[in-house]
Amino acid sequence: MVDTRDAGPLQGCLDQLSSSGLAPLAGIAAALHQDQHAVAQGITSPHNSGVTESRITDVKLKKRITGGVLASYFSATKSY
Repeated sequence: MVDTRDAGPLQGCLDQLSSSGLAPLAGIAAALHQDQHAVAQGITSPHNSGVTESRITDVKLKKRITGGVLASYFSATKSY
């Protein structure tokens, strides 16, 4: 689908995942089905958001790293 930018088989793939009997795959299918229009747009669009997604991932990683350090600092200095 992605190589040919054809979102036609998307519904069939989601149906197969939903009826697979595997809860994790059915969950993914349900999430994709809720936002199926955006998924289809992402498959068919000649543009990608790779740079944006990379920056978001970078910011989230820095936030997690900093949050972990600050969380341990605050729990060590907390007085009761």
